[in-house]
Amino acid sequence: MKKTNFKWRRFRYYWSKIDSAVYFLLLLVLVFVLWQTGALHAMLGQTYSQLPFPFDKTFSTTNALTQVTTITTSIGIFNYAVANFGTMMYNAGITLSALIPGYLLGALLGYGCALLATVCRKWGGGVLVILTILVSAPVVALAPAINNMFGSSAPYAAKLVIVIITCMAGMAVNAYKGLNTVKPFSGDLMKVYNASSATSFVKMRLPASLPNTFTALKINVATAMAAVFISEIYAYTTSIGLGKVFKTAFDTQNRTAAWAYIFMAVVIGLIMYAIVAVIEKRAIRWHASQRKS
Repeated sequence: MKKTNFKWRRFRYYWSKIDSAVYFLLLLVLVFVLWQTGALHAMLGQTYSQLPFPFDKTFSTTNALTQVTTITTSIGIFNYAVANFGTMMYNAGITLSALIPGYLLGALLGYGCALLATVCRKWGGGVLVILTILVSAPVVALAPAINNMFGSSAPYAAKLVIVIITCMAGMAVNAYKGLNTVKPFSGDLMKVYNASSATSFVKMRLPASLPNTFTALKINVATAMAAVFISEIYAYTTSIGLGKVFKTAFDTQNRTAAWAYIFMAVVIGLIMYAIVAVIEKRAIRWHASQRKS
């Protein structure tokens, strides 16, 4: 009996480590099964041409007037991706070359603005307001404007600036909240130990800001991907990058290719999110959000 209980506790322990990933994979499999069988098309009311299948599929359409049955083969999104793997990876690399530096620089600058607003409360808070106003502009409006400012000679710089701007505000607001959300007894403890303002800031406020900082980093993954994707769509000269090839595929009615590039962007976003989540788990394992019951 004791051995059985031990095995059950051991199973529960290991299951708690992977249950989130398993549930996500099961949901993903369910969606793909519904999609491939056509059930998703029926639920959404979409035709086959508007929403390609994940994998190659052959289906027939019957004309009631002429009694002619036409067999049509739909090229699957993943089959297209496999056949054009090299081209897709090349364009993904072009997108990542602006996405990752812009994401990191936006996070650093946003955190710096939060530090400034915390240290210099009289006028530092105005920086947060300005950032919020700046990022309030829709990316679909901001991207063409900034691309126009940089012109056709610097498309990479335009993408970088767009990603930085869209990532700064989220980081600044979240980090500022973390820096200024300190438990009262923590401040009292620092006073008891006669800690200096600099020591209190480093030992108390900076660690307290980490949970909010990682929240902003995870949110900014989607924000940065959307920003760089849209900026490439509106770029003037470059014909490479996930956003630009998506637009080309969409304009030429190649919906399978368009969906393939959308999924490539989604996969990149999921990988970046997973990396941030792993770093978060290692960096703030002391926080309540990283402990399971």
